[in-house]
Amino acid sequence: MTDTDTIAEVVIAAVKAASMPLLERILALEARSPVPGPAGPAGAAGRDGANGADGKDAPAVDLEVVATRAAALVWPIQAPTVDIGAIAARAAALVTPPAVDLESIASRAAALVPPPVAGRDGLNGKDAPPVDLEVIAARAAALVPPAQAGRDGTDGRDGQPGVPGRDGKDGKDGAAGERGEKGQDGAAGRDGTLEGLTVEDFDERTIRFLRADGSEVGRKTFSVPLYRGVYVAGTGYAKGDAVTFGGSVWIARDATSDKPGDGATKWQLAVKAGREGREGKPGKDGAQGIKGEKGDPGRNFS
Repeated sequence: MTDTDTIAEVVIAAVKAASMPLLERILALEARSPVPGPAGPAGAAGRDGANGADGKDAPAVDLEVVATRAAALVWPIQAPTVDIGAIAARAAALVTPPAVDLESIASRAAALVPPPVAGRDGLNGKDAPPVDLEVIAARAAALVPPAQAGRDGTDGRDGQPGVPGRDGKDGKDGAAGERGEKGQDGAAGRDGTLEGLTVEDFDERTIRFLRADGSEVGRKTFSVPLYRGVYVAGTGYAKGDAVTFGGSVWIARDATSDKPGDGATKWQLAVKAGREGREGKPGKDGAQGIKGEKGDPGRNFS
């Protein structure tokens, strides 16, 4: 078996080991039963109803009837001793409706009192009993019917809705509230299937799992070694990148731009440089070279 076959088996085993927990989690989520979510917030209160119609007016006061009954209470009393103004004033104080014309009541009551007729002098009579004006006023007031309250009218129709107002500006975010209790699990998602699941390369180290409809299930990134050539100072290397430095091969244990060796903790020595070999034996003479150009004439120094 070649090194390539060995690396392929290792990668396949790593992919299977990494993807099995993800596939098991997907199956567990798809097997969960649905749970209803929490109830929504209460709706806003409705609008107030329209005002009712005005009540009916109280029946009109018959002033002539009131004056007649008031005069009947005064009739047994001798005309000169009756104080019509006092009767009218006290009756007015007890009348409740403001629409009663007190002057008209007093005038009509006075008109019903017969004028005094001069007769023969009679015998001295007994003193008349005192007139109780409060009793007379109370009886006159009792003859005035009380005002009756009218019934409430029917509600009017609702008016046409107004034009919607423009949206206001967004308010500032409020302070974070207290953490609420753990909610119930939401409803289970739609039934899925792993039939037709495919795996494709996403980049040099990442693969992703796709359903039959093309939607992505998940991704998995592996830190497989990738040779990046001779180390270049200041270059950033990802986890798993391999470089050559000082005759040795180094693999990055984490993302780094440090130089390998000299106690660097983010590089792992993978292949150490070998010792220099012994000097070889002299080689055979090479082929004769091309004849050179003719030199300049020599000079005589004798």
